[in-house]
This record gives sequence, C-alpha cells and structure tokens, in this order.
Amino acid sequence: MGAAGYEKEQAKFEEKVSPQIMPGEKVLWTGGTLKKSSMIERKAEAVKLLYIIPFILWLIGGFLIVVCVLTAEWSGVIFSLIFFIGLGLLFYIATRNTYAVNAYAVTDKRFIIVDKAGSRAYDIRNIINVRNFETKRRMGFVDFMIYGFGAYTMRGIEDPVSVSELICRTAFEAAQNTNNMQQRY
Repeated sequence: MGAAGYEKEQAKFEEKVSPQIMPGEKVLWTGGTLKKSSMIERKAEAVKLLYIIPFILWLIGGFLIVVCVLTAEWSGVIFSLIFFIGLGLLFYIATRNTYAVNAYAVTDKRFIIVDKAGSRAYDIRNIINVRNFETKRRMGFVDFMIYGFGAYTMRGIEDPVSVSELICRTAFEAAQNTNNMQQRY
C-alpha cells in the first residue's frame, strides 16, 4: 500500500475514533484493521481459526464422493455435496468478521474500539496478558485480556509489536498513577 493510501486509511481511523475521546484525554495511538491486508495474513488467520477439523472433514467428504461415484450411489454424492457446501458455509461464517474494518485508539486512560456493533471503551488499567504476532511485512495482530470482559484481538494492524508495547507501558503507567493518588489520600 502506498503512503497516500495508508494516510487515507489512518485518517479514517482517527475520524471514527475522535467522537469517543473525552476532554482532557491524550491520544497516544490510533489505528485499525487495514483493508489491504495481504492474502498471506488472511490465510494464516483462517488456518488458525479452523485448523485440523476442516481438513479431516474435507477428507471424509472427498472419500464419500469417490466411493459414491464408484458405486453409482447418487444419494451419497448429493449428501457429500451438501456436506461440502455446509463446510464452506461454516468456514465463511467463522472467518467473515476476521477482517471487518475496525478502528482503535489508545489514550492515557482508555482503550477504545469502534466497529460495526458500535463503540466500546475500556479502562487501560484493566488490560492484561498482551501478546502480538508480526509477519515480515510488519502486519499482524495484538491479543489481550480485558479484566472483567474477556479476550480481544486487534487483527490486521501495522507494527503490532510497538502497539502491544505501548498498551503495556500505558497500562503500567496508569496503574502507577492510580497507586500514587491512593497513597496521597
């Protein structure tokens, strides 16, 4: 993706997130799922979502088709085709939102998500267990737990290592500031 295309997408992320920023809040990072994520990352995500079970099911379905064609049992062929279509739908349903265009922001106080479902914000101090995965193209994802809410994954973002480091550092500093405030009173 060219520099102009990247800047255009970045501006869209900032535009989506800006209404969620509270007065006095300092934005440290904005970003989101890049539309032009390469097919390699998409395939890696899809394989992660459905790894061994679809492979086994495809083998069984293929075996059923071959056996049914060789024995001229057409009801088995129809069943196998329905099986393949069902498996394809399952794969589609499981991966369709993998690359929905989401926008994210990290502020000094909160982590903000804006997606098709609306917007959500979480206290940055509640983010724990941050992990990342980066490809050779500096694209990847950041996984983390939000204490009291569950797990979340930011997919298809650029430079996930620095984003995960920023989240960890910001969460630590926010927790330190809270502890310092509590000790004063």
